[in-house]
Amino acid sequence: MTGIARPDGNVAEIARMGVARPDGTVAEVREAWVYDGGQWKKVWASFMPTGIDKSGNFTLPNTGVYHPLVGWVKRAGYPDGEIYQNAGILVPEGASVTVAGAVTFGGAGTLSGGTMRARVMINGLSELLNAPSPASSAVIPFGPTGWINTTGADAILTVEAYTTSTLSNRNVVQGGSGTFLTVTPL
Repeated sequence: MTGIARPDGNVAEIARMGVARPDGTVAEVREAWVYDGGQWKKVWASFMPTGIDKSGNFTLPNTGVYHPLVGWVKRAGYPDGEIYQNAGILVPEGASVTVAGAVTFGGAGTLSGGTMRARVMINGLSELLNAPSPASSAVIPFGPTGWINTTGADAILTVEAYTTSTLSNRNVVQGGSGTFLTVTPL
């Protein structure tokens, strides 16, 4: 439980906590730290539902390798989420979340020769999700899947795309709401 110690020894639970801004609105406090005499320890963290859409089209520079997608904007319906370094979504250590999304290519999926794939990476090092293109579709959905960040630190989730062909613009990832990533608390 997260809270404040009372004089009687009990703990008053804190459901939401904020800091007043100069304009009178309140900014939610997303984490708190305590120094135990030897190190700082995170004692409270919250995670706001976050959704991002790819901003603008992206042409994969070559085939046969995964490429990280960068350049994102907030997705409609997710006003409080944050985009981390224009590359993905930062998930606090210990957070339990649901991850979902899709990548839309400019071509028509699996026409003769050419495979398209999308994946979600944890800190650019390990795969959380990997999805192939459904037959004759330019849209590659992935998730929803649950995930608990047990990496030992905050983690960034990013999206990568892959193709084996440039035929019919299969190497172009479409920007907009068809290419997106959502991360919501469980």
